[in-house]
Amino acid sequence: MEGLRIGDVARPLPPLALDDTVARAAEHLRSVPFGVLPVVENGRVVGVVSLEALADATRAVLQGIAPAEEIRLAPLRDGLLSPVEPLRGDGSLHEAARALHGGARALPVVDGGGRYLGVLNQADLAGVVCRAERPPTIGGMATPLGVYLTTGTLSAGARGSPGLILTGAAMAAGFLVAWVLAGYLMLGLERATGIPLRAALASPPVGFWNLNPYDIWQHLPPLFAGVIFAALLRLSPLAGFHAAEHQVVHAVEQDRPLTPEQVARMPRAHPRCGTRLVAVVVLIALFGVVLPVSDPTARTVAAVIAVLIWWRKLGMRLQDWVTTRPATPGQIRSAIDAADALLAKHRSLPYRRPTFWRRIWHMGLPQVLAGGSLAQALLIELAGRYHLPLYW
Repeated sequence: MEGLRIGDVARPLPPLALDDTVARAAEHLRSVPFGVLPVVENGRVVGVVSLEALADATRAVLQGIAPAEEIRLAPLRDGLLSPVEPLRGDGSLHEAARALHGGARALPVVDGGGRYLGVLNQADLAGVVCRAERPPTIGGMATPLGVYLTTGTLSAGARGSPGLILTGAAMAAGFLVAWVLAGYLMLGLERATGIPLRAALASPPVGFWNLNPYDIWQHLPPLFAGVIFAALLRLSPLAGFHAAEHQVVHAVEQDRPLTPEQVARMPRAHPRCGTRLVAVVVLIALFGVVLPVSDPTARTVAAVIAVLIWWRKLGMRLQDWVTTRPATPGQIRSAIDAADALLAKHRSLPYRRPTFWRRIWHMGLPQVLAGGSLAQALLIELAGRYHLPLYW
């Protein structure tokens, strides 16, 4: 917070011009929380219009001192302006606090050359002080080494990239194991029922986008694999770390004390979780591909409607049912340690908006993809060397 300047926290607000009317000023003041509006000419602040000035004009109309139409269409340059001393954008927050302590509702902010930047009020300063301990945004990921958290420019927990790489490896291994188990399940069903399922699966339908109910066999292996993978994920430690990650993010965003008791009370599901994108994929697959309707347009329309109606709800339910489970005390402690480390870094370094590639790196996507690719290549190589069936 020490490195913040007034210009860093001022809110941009379109100013009024000298030729604007009292009616326009009144309409704008109704829609802003400041109680004053800066008036600018050639980029420089020449005064402000306040609620008090408008109240005086209104009183004059109500008392019959001046006609309403005359007041309504009067330009601001005709006397409704109040003088003001703007804040400099390179000034400290202490200077802003002293200036606002004198009773001003809000003050305009200008740059070093005197050009208008925005407006600052007491609520902005209070918000900066209250938010100084936490970054504007925070996200994270569950890893086998613990909870990983990031602001987009800073990160902490899970030993950094090694934990993220292991997450990708674990997910890839889980997919392959689920696919193998799905194959064994199909083999067991074939032997139990006497139906040649594998032969049916090996026979492609007339057209993938012109399916009929008799082609449902080809969807069984990925369906079984998806259910098995969901069960494996739910039973794995990743689900507990995932819950702890969401809970500590909730606690930070709600400015709660980072204690095990407080964090454990937070919800396991979070509205920004990537599981909601998985929900979109699931709905598209079920309604756009698996739905036994021969008309592709009907399936597409059904998929779009299903996504629009259910993707948010399904995303939250998938978090509750599949991708998270109640976190253990150790997993909660891992999340708290990561949050404490991240907040300590945030306090020691001024916040800067991350670049696109820096954000992608700190989100962990390259590391997860690298870990998943390496694990898949290794498992396929081992399966081929030892003649183990990975695909059916």
